[in-house]
Amino acid sequence: MAQKSAPVPRSVRNHRTAGRALVAAVAGTLLVASGVPFARLGQPAGALGSAITGTVFRDYDGNGVRETREPGQAAITVTGFGPAGAVYGPVQTATDGTYSLTGVPTGIKVRVEATGVPSYLRPAPIGTNNGSLVRFATEGDTSVDMAVMNPADYCQNNPDLLLPCFLNGNQADGAANGVLYRLPYGGATASGSTGGTVVANATDTGTTYGVAYQRSSERAFTASYVRRHTGILNNQPGALYKIDNPASASPAVSLWVDLATIGIPVGSVPINGPLAGQRDLGTKNGAGAISRDPVTALVGKVGIGDIDMSEDDTSLYVVSLAAKKLYKVTLPTNGSAPTAANVMDLGIGAGSCDQPFGIKPLDGKVYVGVTCTTSLAAEVRTYDVAAGTWAASPVLSVDLTESTYGKGCAVIWTSTPTGVSGTHGVTFRMPVGLHRVPPQGLRLSCLTSLSPTTAT
Repeated sequence: MAQKSAPVPRSVRNHRTAGRALVAAVAGTLLVASGVPFARLGQPAGALGSAITGTVFRDYDGNGVRETREPGQAAITVTGFGPAGAVYGPVQTATDGTYSLTGVPTGIKVRVEATGVPSYLRPAPIGTNNGSLVRFATEGDTSVDMAVMNPADYCQNNPDLLLPCFLNGNQADGAANGVLYRLPYGGATASGSTGGTVVANATDTGTTYGVAYQRSSERAFTASYVRRHTGILNNQPGALYKIDNPASASPAVSLWVDLATIGIPVGSVPINGPLAGQRDLGTKNGAGAISRDPVTALVGKVGIGDIDMSEDDTSLYVVSLAAKKLYKVTLPTNGSAPTAANVMDLGIGAGSCDQPFGIKPLDGKVYVGVTCTTSLAAEVRTYDVAAGTWAASPVLSVDLTESTYGKGCAVIWTSTPTGVSGTHGVTFRMPVGLHRVPPQGLRLSCLTSLSPTTAT
């Protein structure tokens, strides 16, 4: 009969358990010290091979092919998953979008995944240089490329542009005169009342500046703009107009909402005209007509500056020149006009200047141009859409003095003119010399040409 072994005292069992744990810990330390991470325990044995490499790039046109002007996308997380739970990485793509997964054993197949993609980007269509954000690769493979795209970057070839034009005088006189034109990107011009295709006449919208387009509804928007010698309709500096089907032969133009009535301050325009609710601007295109426009000192300070559509196609960004702030107007999904409940005051962030004007949504941020009213300077501030915060300081500061900006002269007098006129109500005297006019606003159209790697 087999002899039973004596029970092992608890203290001895504990020492044996501790001993096994110690051995495992020492073994683990040796493995890490030799460059083999814990994640690879249990995978098939083999010599370490070459890295798996590739690039994550911005596919602007969504064709799956990387072209010359399509940059790499930085800060995307790339991870490889091998047999038996082995993990390689994660690593982040460099500023040029490249990545390298090292330490993969020879001959091992790995599932390569890209994660941490910013909310404004989407996986691009699969093509020659893009095999989706989940790829399968073998140790040593190169050009394991993946692509992302921002849907807001995409448009068809030779898209139509909407261009506001300015008609001098009272807009009520301009029924047959276009103030908003449609023209192809690649060719036609619009000047005065000729060229392009008229989308809106003076009596439809009056003077406007900012234009936005909502792709999902095929609807455009434009807002009143207070400008010298050219009127706005019904003395509404906060008027937001809607244009349904602007690319059609018969676009439908209507006043959608007065932004002043839904909580966006716009200020007011003085009235001095013979017609009720109108500034005295003379007659439309009248030769020798006298304009007694009282808004000269208010341009750039009253009404609405730029407007633009959010990248996700759901909201309008609006600059209030009167409040000196950026506002977000969420557009109702049923197509109805927004109300005060749809308006969010975003402020204007921190900086040295005080008068915002131009805006440009780009890659999860809204860029806002702000000029100084007490000096010749400007800056660009950024609002992070996902975080709902402004950057602590401007992303760009610009000196607009003559020595660096080089605007040139607005007026050159070769003699000393004197104007005395009871009709104008002013007396002016200008000395001989050069007379410069400071810039009244900063339009950020230049930002549309920046690549995402530099638009930070």
